This record gives sequence, C-alpha cells and structure tokens, in this order.
Amino acid sequence: MLMLTKEEAIRFQERWRLVNARTIQEVRDTSPEEKLRETALMFEAAHSLGWADRLAEGEEAVRARWNLLKERLGV
Repeated sequence: MLMLTKEEAIRFQERWRLVNARTIQEVRDTSPEEKLRETALMFEAAHSLGWADRLAEGEEAVRARWNLLKERLGV
C-alpha cells in the first residue's frame, strides 16, 4: 500500500479541490439546451442497452414512498 506524507496528502486534496471547482464551473456554464441534450442521450443509451425495464422495476415503490411523504407532510 502506498503511503503519502502529510504534505503529499494536502497537495493531493488541493488538486482535487481544483478539479471539483472546475467541474462545478463547467456545469454552471453549460446551457440548459446542452444539459437537456445530454440527458436525452443518456435516456436513449439506457433504452438501447436494455436498461429501461430494469430501471423501471422499482418505480411504483418510489412513487408510493413519495406519496406517503407528501401525505405525512401535508403537501
């Protein structure tokens, strides 16, 4: 197992903070149209790979939980 010194660990964390900050900024800079296009591509991929049925299996249970929460919260 590779062991890092404290300084190396701090530098490693700082680099990841920079990566995460950049990723967040890229998402903020992405237009709604592009986000929608990317989401549609993911749905299309799920369907073409046969994942849609598998993903839908727990849908009714999720809807029931949401309905229960809404009922208890009076929403």
